[in-house]
Amino acid sequence: MAPDDELALVKKAILLGKTVTGCFEWHERATDRVRHDPELRGFTTTAIRRLALEFFVAGGTIQQIKEQRPEYNDFEYYYKLIIPNPEFPNGLFVEMRLFDSDEDCPTVLLVNAHPQQK
Repeated sequence: MAPDDELALVKKAILLGKTVTGCFEWHERATDRVRHDPELRGFTTTAIRRLALEFFVAGGTIQQIKEQRPEYNDFEYYYKLIIPNPEFPNGLFVEMRLFDSDEDCPTVLLVNAHPQQK
């Protein structure tokens, strides 16, 4: 799939996540890690998902990154948002992956969140 086509599916999945369950959700393995991360200062997975959705709908930029980490070589790209938030001086980093490229109902899973490092 062409990079622009994949990015379009990611954007569609996030927008569908406003009203369709299952299109923009947390990966179940990531939820425990995020819930127990003290650096997130009590931000819940629900709150992070909501912030990501609101940020994107308001015109926030999604960055498509060529995956180079060997442990994630099943994916050609990952996607990230850096959400401005007063709790985090450099913003909140949110990582996502396209898990289902169905054109009618694509699925993007949130796989990580943490305070953005410089």
